[in-house]
Amino acid sequence: MLSSAKGLLSRTHKGLRQFASTVSNIASTDIPEFAGDKAITNYADLHKLSVENPDRFWGTLARNRLRWIKDFNTVQQCDLSNGSFKWFLDGQLNITGRV
Repeated sequence: MLSSAKGLLSRTHKGLRQFASTVSNIASTDIPEFAGDKAITNYADLHKLSVENPDRFWGTLARNRLRWIKDFNTVQQCDLSNGSFKWFLDGQLNITGRV
């Protein structure tokens, strides 16, 4: 699961970099999942979404880019005061499939 998460982050960061260079056309990036969202027209909008609504941002990417045997019901459950970070609760990845 760790290598799948690292791969997702790597592809996402690559997509964000590409998005910055093609601001006017979100569908041409590695992050086409948000191409139909009229509120997202450039890199700044995409970044704003990832900061203000991380559950939607990361949940959408995880559901579209990873194969799940069992879908997660909560994207993240983080408690900074305890150093507790949990992602994709109750989900089960299919690590045998192509990511």
